[in-house]
Amino acid sequence: FYTDFFPRPSKRSGAWMTEFGGQYVDENGKNIRPLITIVCNFTPPTESKPSLLTYYEVETFLHEFGHALHGLLSDCKYSNLSGTSVYRDFVELPSQFNENYLTQKEFLDSFAKHYQTGEKIPQEMIDKIIAASQFGAAYSCVRQLNFGYLDMAWHTITSKVTDPIKFEEEAIKQVEIFAPVEGTAISPKFTHIFSGGYAAGYYGYKWAEVLDADAFAKFEENGIFGYLYDPFEKCFYTAADPWQRVAGYNSIYDTLAPTTMIFIETIRLRFEYDNKDWMIQCWKGQYGLVF
Repeated sequence: FYTDFFPRPSKRSGAWMTEFGGQYVDENGKNIRPLITIVCNFTPPTESKPSLLTYYEVETFLHEFGHALHGLLSDCKYSNLSGTSVYRDFVELPSQFNENYLTQKEFLDSFAKHYQTGEKIPQEMIDKIIAASQFGAAYSCVRQLNFGYLDMAWHTITSKVTDPIKFEEEAIKQVEIFAPVEGTAISPKFTHIFSGGYAAGYYGYKWAEVLDADAFAKFEENGIFGYLYDPFEKCFYTAADPWQRVAGYNSIYDTLAPTTMIFIETIRLRFEYDNKDWMIQCWKGQYGLVF
């Protein structure tokens, strides 16, 4: 697991998880473990202060580390089905599930302390953060729908598009937020759907919000650390197809929320399945993030 946290000249903006080598089982039956990295552009340390991350930077870390866990805990036969090589409407579940921990005091108390006094973040401040996070929620929701509509429009065309500006305006008019600005367009910069692997799948971000809310609700009810770790890992991290894992682990039907189960039964992601012991020993129950 490799990290590249801070900006430098010529480094691309944003944050992402990727792999130098995916997990697979070779011709001799050896399980080749993956080489995973997350790349970010966090606030760098200075001569007088350590790197003091903002709320959104920590949220970004949790998101990308969720993707990293998806890659690190993979246990598949073929590399093209391992790790995050799953359909787009599933791939954001592990990452967005992780984000829920950011407002949990039990989690924050394990590491989030004032760098000078050692004081833990008080519950009053956490409550304010939660309240503030609702500001602009409707805008954020419609903005994502805007991208989803545009993505689907481009990937369902049946004839040549002669006027891309008009095409884009028509595609997003149902979820338009602001009036179009002459001379601008979303599509040329929309790399997610043209070179980022999310073609006809950008809706997966909103769909994953439903799934992670359902899944995390069970952790809130029964303990955010360790509850359902084993079945959660089996269904969401180690396999390219959660359906196959659930089929052999029926007890999870009684523990995960119905929406999540409907999703798992519906998508039936492709996966090379066998009947081995799925317990993964590395990373389990360490570093404060337990799944």
